[in-house]
Amino acid sequence: MPRSPRRPKSLPESSITGQKGINIIERIVLDMGCLWIPRTQFDAGIDGYIELRDEGTGTVSGGHIAVQSKCGPSYFKNENAEDFTYQLDQRDLDYWSRANLPVLVIICREPDEACYFWTSDHFRVVSDGSKGIKINKAKQRFDRNSRAELLRRATPPGSGFY
Repeated sequence: MPRSPRRPKSLPESSITGQKGINIIERIVLDMGCLWIPRTQFDAGIDGYIELRDEGTGTVSGGHIAVQSKCGPSYFKNENAEDFTYQLDQRDLDYWSRANLPVLVIICREPDEACYFWTSDHFRVVSDGSKGIKINKAKQRFDRNSRAELLRRATPPGSGFY
């Protein structure tokens, strides 16, 4: 009996795009002078962590934020100059809502490396059952200037990282 030809191994383009988004986030976090701690296995909804660091002294604070990256054109629905709609997956919301760290969802557009964030304290916005979250591009831009926002949202030093 003749053997059928084997399909070669492959990796979907979405995996490449996802990693590009994580790489963009890592560069921005490092530009802020903070630490990027990637999650290297078994990602179920958190891609990594940001640990805050004082740029002047180099002292790490122990304050952390969990990060979920979303990268690709499908995350930018109804986009215009001011905003776009991020279509939320309810399973993600359920997972992030149970986290014991603040969660920063960072939505990346790979070609121009534009990133925008949505945080766990915004999760209550979805209580009406809507799955579309309006992202204001001016107010929710994730870049080096987002450092103060991270400081405000991170776990306070001494609160524990479990």
